[in-house]
Amino acid sequence: MDDRLNIAMVTSSFLPKVGGMEIAMHSIAQAMTANGHRVTIFAPRIKGDNSIGFVHDYDVVRYGLSIRGGAKTCYYHLDILKKLISMNRTQPIDIIHCHSVDYPGCYVRFVNRFLKLPVVATPWSQDIQKLPDIGYGMRLKRGWEKRIIKNLESFTIVTSVSQSIDEDLKELVSPTYFEKRVVSIPCGVWSDEFSASINSMETRKKYGIPADSKMIISVGRNHAQKGFKYAVEALPLIAQEIPDVCYVIVGRDTEPLRELASHLGVGDRLILTGQISDRQELVKLYKSSDIYLSPSLIESFGITSIEALASGLPLIVTNVPGSRDLHDASYSFLIEPRSPKAIAEACIKLLQDDALRKKMGDSALVNVQKYDWTMIAKQYIDSYLKAIHLKEENGKTRIDT
Repeated sequence: MDDRLNIAMVTSSFLPKVGGMEIAMHSIAQAMTANGHRVTIFAPRIKGDNSIGFVHDYDVVRYGLSIRGGAKTCYYHLDILKKLISMNRTQPIDIIHCHSVDYPGCYVRFVNRFLKLPVVATPWSQDIQKLPDIGYGMRLKRGWEKRIIKNLESFTIVTSVSQSIDEDLKELVSPTYFEKRVVSIPCGVWSDEFSASINSMETRKKYGIPADSKMIISVGRNHAQKGFKYAVEALPLIAQEIPDVCYVIVGRDTEPLRELASHLGVGDRLILTGQISDRQELVKLYKSSDIYLSPSLIESFGITSIEALASGLPLIVTNVPGSRDLHDASYSFLIEPRSPKAIAEACIKLLQDDALRKKMGDSALVNVQKYDWTMIAKQYIDSYLKAIHLKEENGKTRIDT
């Protein structure tokens, strides 16, 4: 076999939609392509412009119909099969990498009845995690846990981005499966992307952030799992001790938080930028901040926290699945979730102590190096080679459990 692999990645969500999984897929594919591998991402067709909005060297093939509910139709299965067969005829596929084990897992399980290729699958978040009190997780929907188990059983290798995902997998697969088929590979960051110096005063001015304020930043879409409302509820408590504090949230659907902040009397201290697709703009905001806050109720890993580390920011993270996996006392505070008081106390302590922030920020920059995407991509390639070896060894891709 040629050292250069022909890789087909299958997903149910991709750029231009911006999220942790989408950015991770782009980064992994870019790093692999830079090392001479051929990567094609199979992503659903969307309404409007289907360009991904990022410079990329891999191929993107769109499948399905740009209609609401299209993912539930058999057409998606058949269209992906048709496109994968076409690709395989042109240049044989070495490996399929399935991103998410719910809908994409079903598509890949179906097409592999015909292609019979080794498959590596990566669960990302709500496809395998669940939080019943906020209705979070596909496994809470009728019939989906059984489908996800069937999908997992059909894969050759499953990669886990965190200890929290490990725990979810252990609920669904046998100990033998977990020992032989699960490979731990964390998420990553492009370290070089965060290395350039920036003009923080210019960036703050652009977004209406006072030049001399103490700036807290969070990044993510406004979903119950992100816990942003608890951070906004903490803002009055922080402002009592840090009068010049400013809280910036970057992400889509955050406007409802403005009403809460106004009701609490801190509307002028909350700045909502909306979603920022320009990576350099996002980097500038990270590096213009003083601390990073993740008030989440559950995460698969927390890519934004790694980005904050690469920006030299100390972290405040909640003691919940995913977030606590990244905690290290040298650069982060671990706090109780759903607690405005705990958020406020941690923020106040960091914002009042310049030396402590500097020390933790320096530690962040040292520790983030192990998460560079170039190194992470190599770990994925190793998992592909392991899957190919198992396929050749067993003569099948289904996993015995």
